[in-house]
Amino acid sequence: MRRPSRVRPARRLLLRLVGIACLTGSLASLSACSTAARPDRAAASQPSLPEFVVRAALVLPLGCEPPTNAEAAYGRLILDIQDFFAAELDRQGHGARRFSIERRNASQHPKLHIVHSDLDRTELAAGTARQHHDRLISEAIQAGLTVDRPGQAWLILAESSGQTEDGSLSGIVALGIRGRRDGNENNGVAVRTGPVLQVVGQNALDDHSVVLDRVWPVLGPHEVRSDSFPWFAHGTRSGIASSIIGSTAHELGHAFGLLHTYANDGLWRHRNLGPGAAVHYGTLMGNGFRAWRSWREAGAFSSPASPEYLRLAPASADLLALSPFFGGSDTSFDPTPPVIAAPPETRIDEGTWSLTVHATASDPESGIALAQLYSGRETVASMSFPERPARAELTFETARIPMPRPGIRNTGWQLRIFNGSFHEQAVPLAVTLPAGFTPGARIDLILPEATATVSEPVAMWARRRGPLEHGAPTEFRWDMGDGTRLAGERVEHAYSIPGVYKIALTAEFADGRTANAMDRIRIVER
Repeated sequence: MRRPSRVRPARRLLLRLVGIACLTGSLASLSACSTAARPDRAAASQPSLPEFVVRAALVLPLGCEPPTNAEAAYGRLILDIQDFFAAELDRQGHGARRFSIERRNASQHPKLHIVHSDLDRTELAAGTARQHHDRLISEAIQAGLTVDRPGQAWLILAESSGQTEDGSLSGIVALGIRGRRDGNENNGVAVRTGPVLQVVGQNALDDHSVVLDRVWPVLGPHEVRSDSFPWFAHGTRSGIASSIIGSTAHELGHAFGLLHTYANDGLWRHRNLGPGAAVHYGTLMGNGFRAWRSWREAGAFSSPASPEYLRLAPASADLLALSPFFGGSDTSFDPTPPVIAAPPETRIDEGTWSLTVHATASDPESGIALAQLYSGRETVASMSFPERPARAELTFETARIPMPRPGIRNTGWQLRIFNGSFHEQAVPLAVTLPAGFTPGARIDLILPEATATVSEPVAMWARRRGPLEHGAPTEFRWDMGDGTRLAGERVEHAYSIPGVYKIALTAEFADGRTANAMDRIRIVER
C-alpha cells in the first residue's frame, strides 16, 4: 500500500515519463509535470483519531507535484467552509457548531494527505464522471487512507482535470455521498477535481477582474472564452472561484448526509446585467453554492433587482444540528434505526396538484428526532421533534412535485426518518402522478438580510418561478413568525424581541394552486 505522505522510500518504481500538463500553483505559467515516484504499497500504520472528524487528501497523477503551498491553501479552504456551517447553524438557532478537522500535532494546522498515483491524468479521468470518482477513492484507499472508517468524512481533491483548447475544463468531478458502502451511515466522502487549491492559493475570491479572452494560468494554458464556463460564473476570477469553492463545500455537505434542497433558490440571467452575468441566490445544497463569494463579502454583489447571497436551507440546518459530526448526537447510544409501522400512505390531490404523505414512526430508545420528505431531486419538507417522542405521526403536504425530464436523474420519492442517535430509516414512497399532471409554479422568499437588529425594518419579497401557464400570483400571505400577518409581493417588518423567527410565505394563483416558501431570520440586540 502507498503511504499517504510526501516521503518516498529508498526503493523506487520504474517511472514512466508523461507528456501531459498538470495544474501547478505557478502564477506565471502552466508548467509540465515533473516525474515522481509512487511510494511502495507497504501497509501504513494509521494514527488513532477521535471519531467524527473531517480528513482530506490530494490525489496527484503520475509525475505531478502538489501546487505551491497546497496544505496552506487547503487550510484556508476547510476553515472557511467550517465557518460557513457554524455561522448558518448559529443563525438558525442551533448554536455555532463546528465539525472537527484533522490537524498536524505540532502546528495544529489542518492536515492534507498527499497521494501519488501510478496513473497519469488521462488514466485517472478515463470513463464516466462516476468511474473517475470511484477511481480516485480507490487510489486513496490503496494509499492506506481510512476512507471507509466510521466517524470520518473525507474530502478528496485531485489534479486529474485539464483545460481543453476551447478554454473549458475537462475531467471535472463533483460528487459527495454519506455511508459510501457497507451500509455505514457514520462516514462520508466528497470528491472535487479541478483547480480548487490553486484558486484558494491565489485568493481569487477577492479578485473581481474579468478573465474572459485571457489566459488564467491557474486554469490552464488556453484563453478563457465566454462559453468556457457556465454563464453563472460571471466571467470573473471571483465568480469562477466562487463556483469551484462553493461546489467543494456543497459536496462535503453530501458527505455529512445532506441531500439537495432548492428552497428559495434562484439561478437566472438578467437582461440588464450584460453578457456572462447572472443573478444567483439560495441554498448551499441547491444552486446557491455559486454565490460563495457573497458569503465572504455580504452584500458586495447584491442589489434589490439582482440579489446574490448564500444560505443553508432550514431543512439542511436541522439535519446537521442532529449530526454527530456537529456534536448533535451519540450514534453508539442507540445503534438501531427507527421503525415504520406500515407502508406510508400517499395521496395526490388533483384539484391543487399537491401530494400528502402520512406515516407512523417509532423508536423507544432514542426517539424520533427528524423527518424529511425527498422528491428524488430535492428535500421538499422537513419536520423536527425536539422532544424526541417514542412514537410520532408524520403528515407532509407539498406542491413541490418535479416532472420527469430527459437527462435529469430522479431517484424517486422517499421519507427519511432519523432517531436521536442520527440513525436513518429511508422509506421509498409509491407516488403515481395522474395523467395530464403539470407541476405548479414555485415561489422564492427573497431575504437578503438573514440577520437584523431589534426594531430595524427588514425588507423581503416574493419571486415567482416555474411554468408560465399558471400566470402571476393573485395573493401573497406572510406569516412573520411573531404573530404578525402581512400581505403583498414586497413587505417590510421590524421585530421587537431578539430571537430566531420562521418566516412563511404562501402565494395563491388564479387556478387555485398555491406555492409555499419559508426561511429563518435571526434578530439580535443593537
